[in-house]
Amino acid sequence: LEDAYNVHIVFEDGTEHQAQASSLRLGNIGHPKSGVPEGFTFVNGDGCKGTVVRFGDCFDVDVEWELGGITNHNAACVKQGSAYCPNYRSVTGVGYFGIGKYKPNRSGRTHNYNERVYESWQRMIRRCYDEKEQQKPSCVAYKNVKVCEEWHNFQNFALWAEDKEDKFVKGWDLDKDMFGNGKLYCPEFCTLLPSKVNWFLCDGYSSKKSGLPEGVNVISSKIKNAKIGYVARCHINGKREYLGYYDCPYEAGKVYKEAKEQEARRMAEEYKNLLTEDQYQKLMAFKLEDIHRKQ
Repeated sequence: LEDAYNVHIVFEDGTEHQAQASSLRLGNIGHPKSGVPEGFTFVNGDGCKGTVVRFGDCFDVDVEWELGGITNHNAACVKQGSAYCPNYRSVTGVGYFGIGKYKPNRSGRTHNYNERVYESWQRMIRRCYDEKEQQKPSCVAYKNVKVCEEWHNFQNFALWAEDKEDKFVKGWDLDKDMFGNGKLYCPEFCTLLPSKVNWFLCDGYSSKKSGLPEGVNVISSKIKNAKIGYVARCHINGKREYLGYYDCPYEAGKVYKEAKEQEARRMAEEYKNLLTEDQYQKLMAFKLEDIHRKQ
């Protein structure tokens, strides 16, 4: 006994505990490990199975998960089944938080990651693997686009983003097109770009789906036997500009190609102070695939 607020208690099994004298007199002191002894197995709200492998005190309980890894929780979370398993694929059945430098906040502890980085990671996973998300007009371009296995784990994406966190803000986008083929998010291909540059690189997707040259749309009249024409449009200085009406889709495509390559060089100069040297050189040398007239 130190004082009325610090009574040292030893239970029959050797477990030690600190309590108040008033609680001892009333007989309302429970065993610290009550409900969560070592070996205790439970299933959390996500259906993940965990086993208590160490009990330090009611705020220091180690849980080993069937999905892999050991995490630390308070006893109340374990008893209630609310302890979070970071290896549970909670984002569209694909993405998971993982175990590493960055800590989740679902365990009731303060998280230590950049919320915008996490939101960008979630958005990337959902665009590529959530069927409902891909039905939105803004996400049709993400069908058949994948995220590398390494980035299914948020920890790896967050480590890649560490020296780029100042660009995870409004006005900047995660881009997969400038250095890749547009079909895979991965460390080798991805970069952060000003939104206007990213939109510029994505321009023309809808016409690609139709089989027409990039940047070209067909204009058909409702009048029977009327001539079909083709319109070229290109994002120039942040606005989608009309480039003219043509009888042949490949004539329209040629005009679009010239306009887009010229705009790439203009944007490279406009954003030179914000771009990396690699990004700047890529825009300066930007070329569309040669447009060939169908035979």
